Amino acid sequence: MRRFIFTIIAIAVVLAVFAETAGRSERDRRAEELSRKADYAYLEARSKIADDNYASAYDLLGYAYNLDSTQSALNSDYGFYTILANTMSREGDSATVERGYRLMLDANESDPEDYYSSVFFANLSERLNHGDIALNVWERQVSGLQTPCAPPVTPPIYFARSVFLISLSVYTEQKWVLSRRK
Repeated sequence: MRRFIFTIIAIAVVLAVFAETAGRSERDRRAEELSRKADYAYLEARSKIADDNYASAYDLLGYAYNLDSTQSALNSDYGFYTILANTMSREGDSATVERGYRLMLDANESDPEDYYSSVFFANLSERLNHGDIALNVWERQVSGLQTPCAPPVTPPIYFARSVFLISLSVYTEQKWVLSRRK
């Protein structure tokens, strides 16, 4: 009788472990599938941006963000285009700008090694009067570039990079306005 009860308990434990493992792998497969769909939508959005079709790109970025909100590059781009779409529309509000800025901030904090996104975020932070955050990002980037192997980078190079990125963002904003008017 003891052997029978022990066998039943052992079978129940094995079935419980198997059911948990099967359920977890199904969740993992579903998460991987959603991540692939988000990657595809994100790449399609980048293609639309290259074609100067910013309205479609913004919609695709929103779709990709709803599928998988863990990708820092996606969050950064979606945050930027949320800010851009809101500031270019007539019925824009500061809460939407703040939500887009928070997306970019979270993306920057989750991937501080991404130099170009960090520089772009720092410039945008300066323009949105978040000087303390911009200064922290700049300091982090400067400290990351000062390695024993590399010569120190002089401040004029940083200035030239920031001027380039600001002019790029102004150009992008102008293209966005023109695409929204069509």
